[in-house]
Amino acid sequence: MGWITVSMDFLSDVRILCEHCNGKRYRPEILNCHYRGKDISEVLGMVVSDARAFFTGHKTITSRLEILEDVGLDYLESGQSLDTLSGGEAQRLELAAELMKPGKGSALYLFEEPSTGLHYDDIRHLIILFNRLADKGHTLLIIEHDPWIIREADRIIRLGPEGGENGGYLLQ
Repeated sequence: MGWITVSMDFLSDVRILCEHCNGKRYRPEILNCHYRGKDISEVLGMVVSDARAFFTGHKTITSRLEILEDVGLDYLESGQSLDTLSGGEAQRLELAAELMKPGKGSALYLFEEPSTGLHYDDIRHLIILFNRLADKGHTLLIIEHDPWIIREADRIIRLGPEGGENGGYLLQ
């Protein structure tokens, strides 16, 4: 993995750069293979937007990278570890993966508070993504309090006026 983890019983673990691969994660014979002058480590170190430019002419690869750009993940490294992603990034990555799947008919997507903790720009990307799913014929049921996402809805079901035993009445 490019790093050696040293357990420090009563302290946090320490990560040390692997002396064999210098953090590149591959054996020398793998790193000797190049495509357009770059080895696998260099390709996986590219951010999505740079990788898209690098793979110009490869429609399958660029179309997937384009979706990652569309959902606002153009700044991530192509080979970035999943455990380094924020909750919002992981959520958008899952949605992007869903958009990359070939169409097999329509589906129902349920989202509960998808905008929680997201920056304004991330919410904008989320709305674009929701619209793409709807344009593909899917139905989205979103439980949300963010006014921007609510304004984008085709239909609104408002429940209330309170939670628990006093809630659940259809108001609109």
